[in-house]
Amino acid sequence: MNSESNISELRRPFTLGIMQPYFFPYIGYFQLIAAVDRLVFYDNCQYIKGGWVNRNRLLQFKGEDFYITVPLKRHSYKIFINEALVYNGVDWRKKILLSIKQNYIRAPYFMEIFPLLENLFSFSYDSISHLNIISITEICRLLDIRTELIPSLDRYRSVEESVKRGQYACKPMVKRVISICQMEGADNYINAIGGQELYQKETFTQNGINLGFLKTNEISYKQMNRGFCPNLSIIDVLMNVGVEATKTLLKEYQVV
Repeated sequence: MNSESNISELRRPFTLGIMQPYFFPYIGYFQLIAAVDRLVFYDNCQYIKGGWVNRNRLLQFKGEDFYITVPLKRHSYKIFINEALVYNGVDWRKKILLSIKQNYIRAPYFMEIFPLLENLFSFSYDSISHLNIISITEICRLLDIRTELIPSLDRYRSVEESVKRGQYACKPMVKRVISICQMEGADNYINAIGGQELYQKETFTQNGINLGFLKTNEISYKQMNRGFCPNLSIIDVLMNVGVEATKTLLKEYQVV
């Protein structure tokens, strides 16, 4: 047996994830990052108004959820995420920090987490993608998630050109994901559970890739009000349970 065969047999299966860069996403997003070897921040796709790219939900002290939102400059409805520019004509950083402080100052881990947010918002960001990638990267560092994080930039230009030409036998999004997996040399691809309606395991198997879906277990933790409001921004989790308990919650998922 030659040396190349030995190396091939010893190589650990490589698992890839691909996600749009969201604004302080919920814990399931970070579970997916922790579950893969490499995560691609894919922002060469259309920005959808009302999605999670420039806003997310937190909880008022009295119990109602509310949104924190980064304003964007006016743009075409066909704009890509990486082309969406932050509107700095208003002091949105101050507004968001004030909202968080007013509603979470009594949270058990406010003093541990709020300085991180202040630091993140102390910098200037031209694009929402840049802001999101930086903030997600910093939270991964806080939670000791060591997954390799890759910004797409122009890395997958050839993939997009292929999709535009219609050179595929499946839906454009499916072709895009499979092509990126092949470029990255992935054996396995894990998608959020919401992708079950879009992606078929047989299609990925035919291309030499094992497809799995990450399903977050039922997670609840003590919030500062009665009842429990799920799927809020990771900020809510960190404020209420702290870094170490959040690390434990990161393991509360299944790949199906």
